[in-house]
Amino acid sequence: MVLAVWIAAVSQGADLQITCDPGIRIYVDGEFRGVSQAEQDGLYLTELATGSHVVTFRKRGFRDRAEIVRFRTHRAVKEVVVETLAPQVSARVEVSTRLVRLEAETGAIDVRCIPAHCEVEVAEHRIELAGGIAKFNNVPAGPLRLIVGREDVRLVTEILLQPDAHRRLLADFARSRILDDVTGAVLSAEVLRDSPEAEGAP
Repeated sequence: MVLAVWIAAVSQGADLQITCDPGIRIYVDGEFRGVSQAEQDGLYLTELATGSHVVTFRKRGFRDRAEIVRFRTHRAVKEVVVETLAPQVSARVEVSTRLVRLEAETGAIDVRCIPAHCEVEVAEHRIELAGGIAKFNNVPAGPLRLIVGREDVRLVTEILLQPDAHRRLLADFARSRILDDVTGAVLSAEVLRDSPEAEGAP
Protein backbone atom coordinates (compact mmCIF):
# COMPACT_ATOMS: atom_id res chain seq x y z
CA MET A 1 0.00 0.00 0.00
CA VAL A 2 1.34 3.46 -0.90
CA LEU A 3 0.42 6.37 1.33
CA ALA A 4 0.19 9.85 -0.17
CA VAL A 5 0.20 12.69 2.34
CA TRP A 6 -1.04 16.10 1.18
CA ILE A 7 -0.40 19.16 3.33
CA ALA A 8 -2.25 22.44 2.94
CA ALA A 9 -0.87 25.09 5.27
CA VAL A 10 -2.84 28.12 6.47
CA SER A 11 -2.08 30.91 8.84
CA GLN A 12 -3.62 29.31 11.93
CA GLY A 13 -2.87 25.67 11.18
CA ALA A 14 -2.98 23.14 8.38
CA ASP A 15 -5.11 20.45 6.85
CA LEU A 16 -3.58 17.08 6.19
CA GLN A 17 -4.96 14.66 3.61
CA ILE A 18 -3.53 11.13 3.94
CA THR A 19 -4.35 8.94 0.96
CA CYS A 20 -3.96 5.25 1.68
CA ASP A 21 -5.73 1.92 1.98
CA PRO A 22 -8.40 1.63 4.68
CA GLY A 23 -7.66 0.15 8.07
CA ILE A 24 -4.43 2.01 8.87
CA ARG A 25 -4.22 3.64 12.32
CA ILE A 26 -2.71 7.11 12.14
CA TYR A 27 -0.94 8.98 14.94
CA VAL A 28 0.34 12.54 15.02
CA ASP A 29 3.09 13.18 17.57
CA GLY A 30 2.10 9.98 19.36
CA GLU A 31 -1.59 10.94 19.58
CA PHE A 32 -4.10 8.67 17.85
CA ARG A 33 -6.00 10.67 15.24
CA GLY A 34 -8.09 8.03 13.53
CA VAL A 35 -8.28 5.05 11.18
CA SER A 36 -8.12 5.49 7.41
CA GLN A 37 -11.48 5.00 5.69
CA ALA A 38 -12.40 4.03 2.15
CA GLU A 39 -14.94 6.90 2.02
CA GLN A 40 -12.16 9.45 2.61
CA ASP A 41 -9.60 7.67 0.44
CA GLY A 42 -7.63 7.52 3.68
CA LEU A 43 -7.96 10.13 6.42
CA TYR A 44 -8.42 13.91 6.39
CA LEU A 45 -7.12 15.89 9.37
CA THR A 46 -7.72 19.59 10.03
CA GLU A 47 -6.36 22.40 12.19
CA LEU A 48 -2.90 21.00 12.78
CA ALA A 49 -0.50 23.43 14.40
CA THR A 50 2.27 24.97 12.37
CA GLY A 51 5.76 23.52 12.76
CA SER A 52 7.08 19.95 12.58
CA HIS A 53 5.08 16.81 13.39
CA VAL A 54 5.74 13.08 13.37
CA VAL A 55 3.03 11.14 11.56
CA THR A 56 3.02 7.40 12.32
CA PHE A 57 1.17 4.74 10.32
CA ARG A 58 0.29 1.44 11.97
CA LYS A 59 -1.44 -1.69 10.77
CA ARG A 60 -1.49 -5.15 12.27
CA GLY A 61 0.89 -7.48 10.47
CA PHE A 62 3.01 -4.59 9.15
CA ARG A 63 5.90 -2.61 10.57
CA ASP A 64 5.21 0.92 11.76
CA ARG A 65 6.07 3.70 9.34
CA ALA A 66 6.84 7.25 10.48
CA GLU A 67 7.23 10.46 8.47
CA ILE A 68 8.08 14.01 9.52
CA VAL A 69 5.87 16.73 8.05
CA ARG A 70 6.41 20.47 8.41
CA PHE A 71 3.82 23.22 8.18
CA ARG A 72 4.76 26.84 7.47
CA THR A 73 2.86 29.86 8.74
CA HIS A 74 2.20 31.02 5.20
CA ARG A 75 0.03 29.20 2.68
CA ALA A 76 1.72 26.19 1.09
CA VAL A 77 0.85 22.81 -0.41
CA LYS A 78 3.07 19.76 -0.03
CA GLU A 79 2.91 16.11 -0.94
CA VAL A 80 4.68 13.37 1.02
CA VAL A 81 4.67 9.87 -0.49
CA VAL A 82 5.23 7.07 2.02
CA GLU A 83 6.64 3.78 0.72
CA THR A 84 4.66 0.56 1.07
CA LEU A 85 4.38 -0.68 4.63
CA ALA A 86 6.75 -3.60 5.17
CA PRO A 87 5.23 -6.89 6.39
CA GLN A 88 6.14 -7.73 9.95
CA VAL A 89 8.05 -11.02 10.32
CA SER A 90 7.29 -12.87 13.54
CA ALA A 91 10.05 -14.25 15.76
CA ARG A 92 8.79 -17.78 15.07
CA VAL A 93 9.17 -17.32 11.31
CA GLU A 94 12.68 -15.86 11.76
CA VAL A 95 13.71 -18.83 13.93
CA SER A 96 12.25 -21.29 11.40
CA THR A 97 14.16 -19.57 8.62
CA ARG A 98 17.39 -19.89 10.56
CA LEU A 99 16.72 -23.58 11.24
CA VAL A 100 16.07 -24.27 7.56
CA ARG A 101 19.30 -22.50 6.69
CA LEU A 102 21.24 -24.52 9.28
CA GLU A 103 19.73 -27.80 8.04
CA ALA A 104 20.87 -26.94 4.53
CA GLU A 105 24.52 -26.45 5.61
CA THR A 106 26.72 -29.40 4.74
CA GLY A 107 30.33 -30.54 4.55
CA ALA A 108 32.41 -33.47 3.34
CA ILE A 109 34.28 -36.34 5.02
CA ASP A 110 37.03 -38.55 3.57
CA VAL A 111 38.13 -41.70 5.40
CA ARG A 112 40.96 -44.08 4.56
CA CYS A 113 42.00 -47.21 6.45
CA ILE A 114 45.15 -49.09 7.40
CA PRO A 115 44.96 -51.98 6.40
CA ALA A 116 42.98 -50.88 3.38
CA HIS A 117 39.95 -53.21 3.61
CA CYS A 118 37.26 -51.78 5.93
CA GLU A 119 33.69 -50.55 6.15
CA VAL A 120 32.90 -46.90 6.95
CA GLU A 121 29.60 -45.57 8.24
CA VAL A 122 28.65 -41.92 8.85
CA ALA A 123 25.32 -40.07 8.83
CA GLU A 124 23.45 -43.34 8.07
CA HIS A 125 25.53 -43.90 4.93
CA ARG A 126 27.89 -46.86 4.56
CA ILE A 127 30.80 -47.47 2.18
CA GLU A 128 32.81 -50.71 1.94
CA LEU A 129 36.45 -50.16 0.99
CA ALA A 130 38.87 -52.57 -0.61
CA GLY A 131 41.35 -49.72 -1.01
CA GLY A 132 41.39 -46.01 -1.66
CA ILE A 133 39.27 -43.48 0.23
CA ALA A 134 35.65 -43.48 1.35
CA LYS A 135 34.19 -40.13 0.32
CA PHE A 136 31.03 -38.72 1.91
CA ASN A 137 29.70 -35.54 0.32
CA ASN A 138 26.82 -33.26 1.34
CA VAL A 139 26.92 -34.51 4.92
CA PRO A 140 24.75 -32.39 7.27
CA ALA A 141 26.93 -30.15 9.43
CA GLY A 142 27.03 -30.77 13.17
CA PRO A 143 28.09 -33.56 15.55
CA LEU A 144 28.35 -36.94 13.82
CA ARG A 145 29.06 -40.54 14.83
CA LEU A 146 31.72 -42.23 12.73
CA ILE A 147 32.08 -46.03 12.69
CA VAL A 148 34.94 -47.77 10.90
CA GLY A 149 34.90 -51.58 10.98
CA ARG A 150 37.24 -54.34 9.89
CA GLU A 151 36.68 -58.05 10.52
CA ASP A 152 35.62 -58.23 14.19
CA VAL A 153 36.82 -54.76 15.26
CA ARG A 154 35.02 -51.45 15.05
CA LEU A 155 36.47 -48.02 15.84
CA VAL A 156 33.79 -45.54 16.95
CA THR A 157 34.24 -41.80 17.46
CA GLU A 158 32.27 -38.55 17.54
CA ILE A 159 33.34 -35.78 15.19
CA LEU A 160 32.14 -32.23 14.61
CA LEU A 161 31.64 -31.22 10.99
CA GLN A 162 31.51 -27.48 10.42
CA PRO A 163 29.51 -26.04 7.48
CA ASP A 164 31.52 -26.18 4.24
CA ALA A 165 34.34 -28.04 6.03
CA HIS A 166 36.19 -31.03 4.55
CA ARG A 167 37.38 -33.51 7.19
CA ARG A 168 40.02 -36.09 6.25
CA LEU A 169 40.41 -38.99 8.68
CA LEU A 170 42.58 -42.08 8.96
CA ALA A 171 41.47 -45.29 10.71
CA ASP A 172 44.60 -47.08 11.95
CA PHE A 173 43.56 -50.60 12.93
CA ALA A 174 47.15 -51.59 13.73
CA ARG A 175 47.06 -49.16 16.67
CA SER A 176 43.28 -49.13 17.19
CA ARG A 177 42.87 -45.39 16.71
CA ILE A 178 41.42 -42.73 14.42
CA LEU A 179 43.48 -39.72 13.42
CA ASP A 180 43.02 -36.44 11.62
CA ASP A 181 44.73 -37.26 8.33
CA VAL A 182 45.84 -33.64 7.88
CA THR A 183 47.15 -32.64 11.33
CA GLY A 184 47.91 -36.12 12.71
CA ALA A 185 45.87 -35.39 15.84
CA VAL A 186 44.47 -38.51 17.52
CA LEU A 187 40.70 -38.51 18.03
CA SER A 188 39.12 -40.08 21.07
CA ALA A 189 37.74 -43.40 19.84
CA GLU A 190 36.05 -46.44 21.36
CA VAL A 191 37.21 -49.88 20.27
CA LEU A 192 34.45 -52.50 19.96
CA ARG A 193 35.16 -56.17 19.34
CA ASP A 194 32.52 -58.67 18.24
CA SER A 195 34.20 -61.59 19.99
CA PRO A 196 33.08 -61.80 23.63
CA GLU A 197 36.43 -63.32 24.64
CA ALA A 198 38.40 -60.37 23.21
CA GLU A 199 39.51 -57.71 25.60
CA GLY A 200 38.90 -54.02 25.11
CA ALA A 201 41.34 -51.52 23.68
CA PRO A 202 44.72 -51.22 25.47
